[in-house]
Amino acid sequence: MSQLEFGQLFDLKRATLGAYEEGRSEPKIETLIKVANHFSISIDKLLTQDLSINELLNFRTDLTGEAHSIETKMLSKIPLISHANLGKLKPDSFKKDDFNLQIALPSLSDQDYYAFEVLDVAMSQNNHGVFPKDLVIGSVAELDNLNTSDWYVWILEDRYLIRKFIAITDGDIQIQAIHRGMPEEQIAISEVSRLFKVNSIVRHNFSYGETELETRLHQLESLIKETPPPKKTPTHK
Repeated sequence: MSQLEFGQLFDLKRATLGAYEEGRSEPKIETLIKVANHFSISIDKLLTQDLSINELLNFRTDLTGEAHSIETKMLSKIPLISHANLGKLKPDSFKKDDFNLQIALPSLSDQDYYAFEVLDVAMSQNNHGVFPKDLVIGSVAELDNLNTSDWYVWILEDRYLIRKFIAITDGDIQIQAIHRGMPEEQIAISEVSRLFKVNSIVRHNFSYGETELETRLHQLESLIKETPPPKKTPTHK
């Protein structure tokens, strides 16, 4: 498959493909989903491995003539909720069939899983947490079984929030971002139409950044090396 054929298949201009290859631009999440679904490859593998177009063809049994049924059976397709289908978040019809975007991931359990695109930096701190274009994978949760150490996707009338659970008081739910610049928030129980516990994350980019503890330890080591040893006080016999 040529670059031209690839572009025609996914309605991408040659200049756009060139920008992708040179790192001047990144594909939209909708484009990634289309490519992953077309080639029957998980979005995780598509994002974390360097695959040529010819290598991608190896994932299509109808294009190569080789059987890859084992690979297919090991994948589960789950709905993706993102900017593109935000309007589908209707409390009375929140069903898998309502969402035309899906992603393929390594086989999950029989629980009801959904994938959500991260929309902001609320759940990030330094190089840790999740960032825009990352995905969080959530299973259906209930308000009467929440844990303060877990993250949840709170489905509201026309939006969703990814936040930690803090407490429930007087009909309100206290939730918290991990970003230092964001205050604790409060939403009414009546506002929550659906709830999902975050079980895993699919990253759009990978960072080798140090943890905050590692950074402080390195700073401390540097300080110790730069500090001269104390002068010995002469003793008189």
